[in-house]
Amino acid sequence: PRPPPLPMASHHCIAVSVRVRPPRQADAETCVEVGPRGVTVVGERDKTFAVANVVTGSDQAVAYDAIARPLLTQLRSGFSCTLLAYGQTGSGKTHTVFGPPGSLTEASIQQAAGAVPPAWGLLPRIALELLSSEAGTLHASAVEVYLDKAFDLLADRAPLTVGSKNAGLNVGGGPVSILGISSAQSHGGVHPPGCRCSKCWKAKNEAQAARMARRDEIQAARGRGVAARGGTDQSQSTSSQGGSAATAESQFATVGETMLLLQNA
Repeated sequence: PRPPPLPMASHHCIAVSVRVRPPRQADAETCVEVGPRGVTVVGERDKTFAVANVVTGSDQAVAYDAIARPLLTQLRSGFSCTLLAYGQTGSGKTHTVFGPPGSLTEASIQQAAGAVPPAWGLLPRIALELLSSEAGTLHASAVEVYLDKAFDLLADRAPLTVGSKNAGLNVGGGPVSILGISSAQSHGGVHPPGCRCSKCWKAKNEAQAARMARRDEIQAARGRGVAARGGTDQSQSTSSQGGSAATAESQFATVGETMLLLQNA
């Protein structure tokens, strides 16, 4: 029997999972050992890494349950989630995220007879589950990042700009109130963007008051300096509406990429 995957630690903002690729030959030696403490790289000096999940074998459903399903739980609570596949060439990144070559076809769907095609990777399984839930519309984009520049792969590699979008507020947890999302929850004390609870309302008002107070302090200090010199300040005073508190609510993202609507057949 196959052991169940380790649960993702709910208090971590980043959870690292390892998928051990099966050897190409059954009798091939491996330099990776899986144990209760995590994964160990065997060599002159063994090194053990503690991770959230260790997935072995080629079963795509096992990888999905261990790696992607916990992210869907957070996504349904209103959080932005990122699934990043990292590894050297040939380690199985594309196989894990999308599936083997030729698996994303209409024929594979027909052969599955209503079930999820067994060869499908994490991304198509995520899309299928979200579409099946009918919780809203689902769009996809394809962006390439090369030499610190972003390109839209759905628009003939048109260059993209990088902007910012709202993230969550750390208000210490508590009930979350988002219009249209009854299942929204806090994660690690952070409320998702768009929350209208009293804590978030108070935190935003306090952040705005702190920015205004800081602006008044700067203007008052300039006024005292002008009075001490006995002249007038000819410089223009500028105040930013986005101080350190506001910066904590934003994160960088590409802007303007083509968004492809995904639908069930």
